[in-house]
Amino acid sequence: LTDHATENKLTLFTPQSFPDLALLDGKYLKDMPHHIMVNTVVDALSHAMEGMLSVKANPFTDLLAQESIRLISGCFDAMGKNILKDEERQTLLYASALRGMVIAWTGTTMVHSMGYQLTYQRHIDHGRANGLLLPAFLRFTQGQRPDRIALLLSAVGVKDVDGFQKELGAVLGEKESFGHEGIVRDTKGDNSPQKAKNSIVPPTAEDIAAIYRESLPLKA
Repeated sequence: LTDHATENKLTLFTPQSFPDLALLDGKYLKDMPHHIMVNTVVDALSHAMEGMLSVKANPFTDLLAQESIRLISGCFDAMGKNILKDEERQTLLYASALRGMVIAWTGTTMVHSMGYQLTYQRHIDHGRANGLLLPAFLRFTQGQRPDRIALLLSAVGVKDVDGFQKELGAVLGEKESFGHEGIVRDTKGDNSPQKAKNSIVPPTAEDIAAIYRESLPLKA
């Protein structure tokens, strides 16, 4: 839901919204427009990664998150080239189910809160907004928790955040660009302190501004 009063995105969350049975059949994704597929998959990836960067993470959610990250990352090349096959669509749907189990336990982190601002203020699709912010957020978190970032990058199959950014960038394509004043306004407009508290390394307002600036090219 879009809440114009707070300029934010809200979620309806209740036990009644969980299905008794979920049928995961990748054939229903065959005619999904490519940009929607990419944005949705990147959102799932963000969920899995944020689950590992949440204060509520535990060994069980880590296992699910790492497997989800591994499966999604294995489809990066096909997504970037828009040549997904039926088996890969099924894999992505399964990976998305795993990350759903993760965030049901852990919730999301500041990446989502910051992404909401890009979606509300700049109309960038939700999953894409998260993906644009992920590399910079990983670098920020790595400063204090290199152990968690190492586990996460291992699941991707890359050595460092630069490697992850390169692979994800091939999927996301050219970045949007904004002026300084817009990013600062977005930072001030954040209204989800609980997301910061749920992050293993809570960012300050200055950290958030720096992550925005690193994530998006600035207009002259």
